[in-house]
Amino acid sequence: MNTIFKKGLPLFQKPLYLLLTTLCVSSCKNLGVTPQHERVTYKVTAKTERLSKFVASSKDAIAIIPGVSVAVVDENGPLFMKSIGYADMEKETRVNDQTAFYIASCTKSFNGLLANLLEEEGILKLSENITVYAPFKNFNDKTVFEEVTIMDLLSHQSGLSNPYLTFRLAYSGQYDASTILSLIEDETVKSEEGKIFSYTNLGYYFLDAIMKAETGKSWKELLEEKVLKPLEMDNTTAYMSALDKENYAFPHLGGHPDSIYRAPILKTDETMHPAGGLVSNVEDVSKFLTIYINKGSHQGSQIFSQELIERTYKKQVDTKNTIGNAFDAHGYGSGWLLGKHMNEDLVVHYGAYEGYRAHISFIPEKKIGVVVFINHELAMQFINQIVKFTYHLYLDNEMDTFDQEAKINEELTDLLHRYQKYLGERKQKLSEAAWNLSRPKSDYTGVFTNENLGTLEIKQHQDKLVISCGNLKGNAIPHPDSDCTYVQLASQSGESICFQKKDNRITGLQYRGEDFTKTTMVNER
Repeated sequence: MNTIFKKGLPLFQKPLYLLLTTLCVSSCKNLGVTPQHERVTYKVTAKTERLSKFVASSKDAIAIIPGVSVAVVDENGPLFMKSIGYADMEKETRVNDQTAFYIASCTKSFNGLLANLLEEEGILKLSENITVYAPFKNFNDKTVFEEVTIMDLLSHQSGLSNPYLTFRLAYSGQYDASTILSLIEDETVKSEEGKIFSYTNLGYYFLDAIMKAETGKSWKELLEEKVLKPLEMDNTTAYMSALDKENYAFPHLGGHPDSIYRAPILKTDETMHPAGGLVSNVEDVSKFLTIYINKGSHQGSQIFSQELIERTYKKQVDTKNTIGNAFDAHGYGSGWLLGKHMNEDLVVHYGAYEGYRAHISFIPEKKIGVVVFINHELAMQFINQIVKFTYHLYLDNEMDTFDQEAKINEELTDLLHRYQKYLGERKQKLSEAAWNLSRPKSDYTGVFTNENLGTLEIKQHQDKLVISCGNLKGNAIPHPDSDCTYVQLASQSGESICFQKKDNRITGLQYRGEDFTKTTMVNER
């Protein structure tokens, strides 16, 4: 039996609806996975054949996406699953339906459900001001946080911002609990526009702080206890250290089939955060969507109340189509975007991170849902094409289904060319400059600190300057300005670092608009 977890951790339990599916050799076909992982879990029909061909054709048209996992579910479980391509291009490890993908912001849908569960249990009241709860009620100055409710946090309408938390929690991993609380208290600001929709991770960071204070448990512990275990999502985790990397879809970058490479930023336990901190596979997320389609019922038992499930995707704020235009995303609930497919209400969320794209959605009225994961950063339009085709197909919109089949190669080829053009322009920007340093490279080495963003360390390796910040690491790249360098740390687009001098000595640097002070010479450590 296959599992994404290391030996000794919980094994995947085949759900009842898979065991009840009647299948036979004469009516089933290979799902496109390697033989040792082959698990036929749905009945082959004309629709599954058609969708299988469309997914394969879409991947072939793009050519640069290593791996794709797709699932379609209804109230009885999976109607379709297909996983093709590679989890790891370097080792030529193929994806299968149990391959773990980082699902990024799709995590918000899980924590939205968790928050509503805690309200149902009487632990939280989502309509209450956050200053009723620790840690916010203990802050010396609570002015910024007044009139902000927990629901405001969940639905991205708090009107608050903080420029440092995402860098620490999602990228560098340089933090401890006290650092995060200090940044929340001292560096959070209120928007001049007030409480309007603005999609960020911030609300879910604050939610975790409240849940920790009220329960003594982190979001990871609570989610495991109250959502993942009841749904038997045994192959979903918030801990990278729990993964068996042999069945993990590594993130990939690159714009040409012969130059695809692993993304340099890899997630760690420290950078798995409440707004984007789950790894899962299409089998497990199918269970999550099925519980929504069945209004809280799972394998004949009412795990969650119907009212609870429906409350999580009740519209809380008008997004004014400021996020996602593929499905007319007009509103946001508790961790769910609300949109349309044709004339049908669609509940959806996306996930994006360096080397990953993810999509989960369902149409409540039609009792059907779709999961798509890829391990490449290519624009979400690729996933949207598969999702739209799937809904057209299963809702019997034959004209639209046929139209997509006819145009898919042309549209995806155009998408690929635009992506390649973007990469070419980025590469030119980062390669056309010559070094413009006033001092020997060794003078730029050292440890540089900023109390809000953390610590940068710069070392010289042969003729290269290597810059690291916690989980992030990259080589310095020539910059046209004097005593500056580009570096690809939190963004592969390249960010500027400019050094500061006093008495002809390097005394600090500026990165992300913040001043860092040089505290230690590398050779002094």
